[in-house]
Amino acid sequence: MQAQAWIALGAALAAFVIAIVTLAQKHRADNRKEWWVRFQWALALAFSGTEAEQSFGWRILEDLTASPLITGTESGLVTMVGDMRTVDENDMDPEGQEGME
Repeated sequence: MQAQAWIALGAALAAFVIAIVTLAQKHRADNRKEWWVRFQWALALAFSGTEAEQSFGWRILEDLTASPLITGTESGLVTMVGDMRTVDENDMDPEGQEGME
């Protein structure tokens, strides 16, 4: 094979590798975007009016924390939201009425 053919083959191979890496990166970015949409949806449910929706929202949030798509920033955000839940639960007395503090 001549040198020009090797160069053309190398360029084609490099373009193929770049295309594969770009597609993988786009796929991951799209999946992370969907993670964020699901997080927002679950958060809205977790702080909604009905107890059933709240319970469902918290279960979804728990599942989202196990996702490989979550980053350290999002993990901290989920922890902060969980801390808000703990504070809300501690502010309620056993009958579900807000405590007098």
